[in-house]
Amino acid sequence: MIGTTVAALEEGDVLPGLDYEVTEFLAELYQRESGWPSDTAVRGSALTPTFLHVVKVAMLDQACPDGAGPVPRLHYEFAVDLIRPLRVGTTLRATGAVSSVYAKRGNRFLELLIDVADAATGVRLARCRDTSLLGPAETAGRAS
Repeated sequence: MIGTTVAALEEGDVLPGLDYEVTEFLAELYQRESGWPSDTAVRGSALTPTFLHVVKVAMLDQACPDGAGPVPRLHYEFAVDLIRPLRVGTTLRATGAVSSVYAKRGNRFLELLIDVADAATGVRLARCRDTSLLGPAETAGRAS
């Protein structure tokens, strides 16, 4: 745990690493709920890169057990640089850090960079950049 809330995160904070197994059940559920064909979620099949949003949420839950903070966090932008396919049955190893916290048009934003590798081989699979709106700059400051 590095902070009790997401709003308490600061630039340079390193998120605790996370190993995350992509099970067939989880892949099927995610793909069905996001509009992708769920019958393709079998061991060894490729996943949509947006599945990494699930990993990011798990990392934040681990790092910030009290949730978003004084103002609900709003997902703003999520980008994935996919290097190799994400496969059902793989255990992903995610590491990440807060790359930037900034104010823009009176709002406070948080940007995370997350690297994802195959936990068994160490081969890098993807890099994610996630930006969240934390709320008005005057109310979304560092909370404890």
